[in-house]
Amino acid sequence: MREQTDGLLDRMPVTVKRDTKLVLASALVARTRWVQPFDDGVLVAEDGPWAGQVLAGLHRSTADRDLLAVYDTPAGQVTVLTVEGTDGIDVDLAVGLPDAPAAAVLAAGLDARSAVPARRGSQLAEGDTAPGVTVTLGACPGSP
Repeated sequence: MREQTDGLLDRMPVTVKRDTKLVLASALVARTRWVQPFDDGVLVAEDGPWAGQVLAGLHRSTADRDLLAVYDTPAGQVTVLTVEGTDGIDVDLAVGLPDAPAAAVLAAGLDARSAVPARRGSQLAEGDTAPGVTVTLGACPGSP
């Protein structure tokens, strides 16, 4: 395991019990750098299980608002933000409505690249909201 994951995993984090019939497991390591790096910072969760807590966070800005897309799915609206990597590896971050089942949000996030978004980030106007997103106007040097 250690060899296949470049030393990141010593073992699979799964417990096999006497009545376990089958375990399907996979490990993947992909290293990349972000086209636009993140800055370390802090954030305070406004709601959810970490509400009011000060947490470690990552921050960055981009002028490409179309890296964000909102999809209408059977689980409700799902917001997907694509974080571009330098090695042809992109990461899609998906956020659903608070009461949406996690499995449904994950499925919508996986299907996002093959679906037509309801709205791209550039189509969102001040005051618009979507899961994880509230649009406000502010000063951003060099771009709208």
